[in-house]
Amino acid sequence: MCARCGSPLLVVSGLAEVGEEITPEEELEKAEQLAGAFSEDVLERLTLQEKQIAKLQEALQELRERVGELEGSVAIVDAGLRALSQLLDRRKVVREAELFAAWEREAAEEAARHEVVEDLNSRRELLLARARTLGSRAARAFERALDTAELLLASGKVRQAIGKLFAVLKRYPRHPEMAKLVGELAMEQGELAMAREAFQILVALDPSDADGLVSLATLLADEGQMREAERLLRKATRVAKESFLPSFALGALKIAQDDLLAARKHLLRAVNREEAPVPLFLLGLVELRLGRPAKAIKLLERAVELAPDLEEAIYTLGLAYLERGYTRKALSCFRQVLELDPQRLRYQEAVRLLVGGKPPLKLPPEVSRALDQAASASERGELTAAWEALSQACSAHPHPSLQAAAALVASALGKGREAVRWARQVLKQDIGGPPRIAAWTALLETLRGKGRYGVLQKLARNLLSAGESSLERGLAAYELALALVEQGRDMQQAEELAHQALVLFPSELQPYAQAAVGRVYLAQERYQDALDYLQPAASAAPSPQILTQLGLALLGVGEKQHARQVLQRARVEGGADLKTDVLDHLVRVAWLSTRRS
Repeated sequence: MCARCGSPLLVVSGLAEVGEEITPEEELEKAEQLAGAFSEDVLERLTLQEKQIAKLQEALQELRERVGELEGSVAIVDAGLRALSQLLDRRKVVREAELFAAWEREAAEEAARHEVVEDLNSRRELLLARARTLGSRAARAFERALDTAELLLASGKVRQAIGKLFAVLKRYPRHPEMAKLVGELAMEQGELAMAREAFQILVALDPSDADGLVSLATLLADEGQMREAERLLRKATRVAKESFLPSFALGALKIAQDDLLAARKHLLRAVNREEAPVPLFLLGLVELRLGRPAKAIKLLERAVELAPDLEEAIYTLGLAYLERGYTRKALSCFRQVLELDPQRLRYQEAVRLLVGGKPPLKLPPEVSRALDQAASASERGELTAAWEALSQACSAHPHPSLQAAAALVASALGKGREAVRWARQVLKQDIGGPPRIAAWTALLETLRGKGRYGVLQKLARNLLSAGESSLERGLAAYELALALVEQGRDMQQAEELAHQALVLFPSELQPYAQAAVGRVYLAQERYQDALDYLQPAASAAPSPQILTQLGLALLGVGEKQHARQVLQRARVEGGADLKTDVLDHLVRVAWLSTRRS
């Protein structure tokens, strides 16, 4: 029998003895015997294989039935949970959207915790081996820290686990592997100050670690230290000459600095080393911004081929097609990204403009130039320059898009009278779309900023009941909720309105609705509930106001060190706000309208 599979073996024996004569008849008879034995053996083997296949088919059928039962059970549980959530929602106990948001959040946290546990387990022996080279005391300290981190992870306390590892690293900093691990984990958890310090330790110990150099440079660039970030990235390109990552990061940095020609050079180098989708997308974006749509199309088509779900690449490809006049291809791209994320406002607007319906507002070239100048100045934080450009342009060309942009910038600068005047000019006209949204945003934000709550409530309630779009109604609910919080009135109604805004706002503006919900919970001293909304809001839109609210919520739950870091970041963070994001949308749609018309 075979020792591996247990099958019977065919043994051929009976060679003739030396000197023995074998007649042809005897040889033929032996051959027939061997052939018969071989046939029997093959038949036996086939029968055995057929039995094994039958058993396997039975097991597969049983497994298929079991999976079907599990699917049915999951469907029943899901239906039951949905029914329960709807019942709790109707009884005003827990909102359905809030329940599912919490469910998704817990699932994401559990997945992140599992990933950290796997990462820690895979590196444990290497970490301990390095710790032993630092002495017996260091080895014991690292082993205790790893054990404590595992216990904390088991109870779902990811940040505290990373904090334990960081603490032992600060005591015994000559451990590059631990520095790299802590840096990577801290970045994933949004602990940017801890990540920066860990990567600084890593780079000091191992200046040839390209990943550490790139990670540290990325963190420094986020803090505005562009010169130091560029120095580190250039060093990384020299250290890892065959890797695309340093050149890619350097190209992305140059895009942030608006140095498109330098960005193009570095991104070309990255793409030549490795044809990855994100560098291809960024290079295509640069080519489009440099006025080379044909080159952009080739790069973006390749990026989409490699990553069919890369929304930004598909959307930018649509813009490139539109620039070349390929309207059908552009519409196909915009519809594709709308299917991937139906809540994205700019995708909706792009499809609406290309499909038809209400014709877009035609923008004269001078109006388009004025909007671009204002948007660029706003991005640089030069709101006064943006206001001067817009006010002059409005006097020469009283176009609704210019007037709406002027109202937004005036509101951001605290010029309440001018903001209200330009917003009312737009709202008097029979137009819809982005100019109308921008005008309502400027008007309601200005009234709330000036404490004109009576007028605000009258206008916002009318808009909430009769608004032309879900975005207008969401804007009204958002402003009403914040007005109630600022007045210290009717927190229950403020909570309802903030959640209503969360449902009505598109993806781009979701962080502001989340921040509004968080602010309501802060006013009620429900700090943990506030954290659930302020943390994702601060990740997506780290404005000083949202970061400050997040810091207060962290103080409320006792996380003083984390709160201190967030509040320090709030003092230096520029960040966008609702008005600048709406202005950005207005300029984007103005660009689309120009190409469409």
